[in-house]
Amino acid sequence: LIGGLMRLRVTQWLGAMSYPLYMLHWPFIGGMLALLQWLKPDLKQQDTLVVMLMSGLPLLLGIAWIVHIWLEKPLMRYGRRITGRVVPLAPVPVSS
Repeated sequence: LIGGLMRLRVTQWLGAMSYPLYMLHWPFIGGMLALLQWLKPDLKQQDTLVVMLMSGLPLLLGIAWIVHIWLEKPLMRYGRRITGRVVPLAPVPVSS
């Protein structure tokens, strides 16, 4: 079951987005809350959560994808180029 879930494209995509999501989620949540408080100061806590999930989550995923494509991947390529290291995409079997 777990292996099947890990082979799904969406799970692999979320795994690739994990570092940008980790780096961006708190500043994004703080900014969204501040913006919502400024735009709708009388918004209830439950409504704030709904707005955050319905609009904030897709927006955060999109921003994380942009950061992954335009910042993280080029920096990883640059790091491999200057160190001369090649990172294998799959484990290499070791023969005995």
